[in-house]
Amino acid sequence: MHLLTHYPFLRRLILPVVGVIMLMVVGTSVYQWLEGLSPIDAFYMTAITISTVGFGEVKPFTPAGRVFTVALIAAGGGLAAYLLKTAVEFLISGDWRTQLEQGRRQTMLRKLTDHIIVCGFGRVGREVAHELHAEKLPFVVMDKDPDKISRIQDAGYLAL
Repeated sequence: MHLLTHYPFLRRLILPVVGVIMLMVVGTSVYQWLEGLSPIDAFYMTAITISTVGFGEVKPFTPAGRVFTVALIAAGGGLAAYLLKTAVEFLISGDWRTQLEQGRRQTMLRKLTDHIIVCGFGRVGREVAHELHAEKLPFVVMDKDPDKISRIQDAGYLAL
């Protein structure tokens, strides 16, 4: 679950991915039970139904099998719509940039050793940070003001 900690947007994708897996398992099982299909035929039928490819039935279905197929199409379409909505929402919101930058920053902070901690990014803290950067010494700036954190990061420094 390490990835989920650093990239929370992945959590949004868990539901649709688990949903697709569950739909495949349920669809395959029901086709085997309801229509007496072999596991591979049932899996194939589930895959082409969920993807709405529409190659046709591997064998003529009973009315119950056809009703189940319609339900499977609806569930697959709903799941696809949800996944698309989640992906578009994520891309449009710009969260991906923020999450990517946070992940990079966390990685850099984990690798940071024997470093200097600059407390505050006021007049003195800013000068200290510039000097440390010029000397190529490892440091991190800490400040409680979110606006200053943004300015610190804009300057290319690590900030907490």
